Amino acid sequence: MKEVYVITGGNGGMAEALELIVGKDYDLLLTFRSQEKADAHLAKLAEQGIEAEGYVCAVEDREQVKALAEYARAKGPVKAVVHTAGVSPSLAPGGGYEIMKTNVLGTINVVEEFYDVVAEGGSVLTLSSTGGHSYKDLFPKEPADIRLIDDYTDPDHIDKLFKLAQETTVKFGGAVSEDWMCYCISKYFVIRYTARNAFRYYRNKGVRINSVSPGNFATRMGLIEKENTEGEGQQLLAAIHRFGEPNEIAQVMAFMTSDLASDVTGEDWLVDGGAMVGLTMAQIQ
Repeated sequence: MKEVYVITGGNGGMAEALELIVGKDYDLLLTFRSQEKADAHLAKLAEQGIEAEGYVCAVEDREQVKALAEYARAKGPVKAVVHTAGVSPSLAPGGGYEIMKTNVLGTINVVEEFYDVVAEGGSVLTLSSTGGHSYKDLFPKEPADIRLIDDYTDPDHIDKLFKLAQETTVKFGGAVSEDWMCYCISKYFVIRYTARNAFRYYRNKGVRINSVSPGNFATRMGLIEKENTEGEGQQLLAAIHRFGEPNEIAQVMAFMTSDLASDVTGEDWLVDGGAMVGLTMAQIQ
C-alpha cells in the first residue's frame, strides 16, 4: 500500500508541478473547488502518467476539511499534507475579506484537522508568500498588531485582521491596495501559525510542520498578479531577474516533505530569487 500524499488546491500551478514529482511514489489525494475542476485536472495528470483521486473541499469550511482528513485516514497512512489552496488579490472576487477568510481559516482548518491524521514521522507544509515577509519587514506595525494576528482563537479574529489591514493601508499612505494588505497579513499569519505548531506536532507523533514562501512564479495566479500588481517591478530588484518556474518551487516543496528534511521543522523557506533581499536593501538605501 502506498502512503497517502494530500495536496489542497490540486489544480494550482505549484501543486501540479509537485504532483508530477511525487505522484509515482504516493497515493495522491487532491482537493478542488468543484467536481468539474477535479475531473479536468485528473484527466490532465493521467495523460502524463500520474494517477490521483480528487476530493471537492472548500478549505475555509471546517466541517469539509474534517471530512477530508477522515477520508485521507481511511485511505491509508498519510505521509504528507501540502496546503496550497488559497487566493490572491486578483483571484478573489470578494476582495480583502475573502482573501483573509480563505487564507487564514483554510490554514487553521487543515493544520488542526490533520493533527491526529498524519502518520508517525510525516510532514505538513503550508504555503505563505513573499507577501508575508513584506508585512514582517516593510510595513508599519505595533506589538499589539502581532498579538492580534496570533490570536486565532478569538471568534472575531477574521474581522479584526481585516480591520488591521484597512488601518495599515492608511498608515502606509495608500501605496498598496487594501486587498494586497489583506493578502500580506494573511500570509504573515501562515508563517507565524505554522511555526507555533512545530512543538505540538512533533511531540505528538514526530510530525514536522513547515511553511514555504514563494516569490513570483510563472503560474496562472502568478501571471495574473504580474498584470495587476508591482510583481514584475519587484522582481527587477531581485538577484534573479525573472519569474521562477513552477518546478523550481515544487522541488523545494518535495524536499521539505521528504525524509531528507527530517531535521527541519517550524521553519519558513523563502524561495523568491532574492526579491525580498532586494526590496529590503532598497528600503535602507
